[in-house]
Amino acid sequence: GEMRGFGKYVVVKHGVRFATVYSNLERVSVSEGEQISAGRIIGRIDCMNNTLHFQIDIEGKPENPLRYLPKKS
Repeated sequence: GEMRGFGKYVVVKHGVRFATVYSNLERVSVSEGEQISAGRIIGRIDCMNNTLHFQIDIEGKPENPLRYLPKKS
């Protein structure tokens, strides 16, 4: 979809409780309802504004993604 302030975005559902949101995209490479696998390119960010907004939602509420991502070694 596209939303003011977030630009083009993709929501990936991971089962019933979890979803990840990727926004500020220049191009989206997937379609609504499409099943995707790990490693699939879902979109591209604008090379002039190379900022990706990433969000994890649990049961519809945004959570701090740092609590769920692996720690740097």
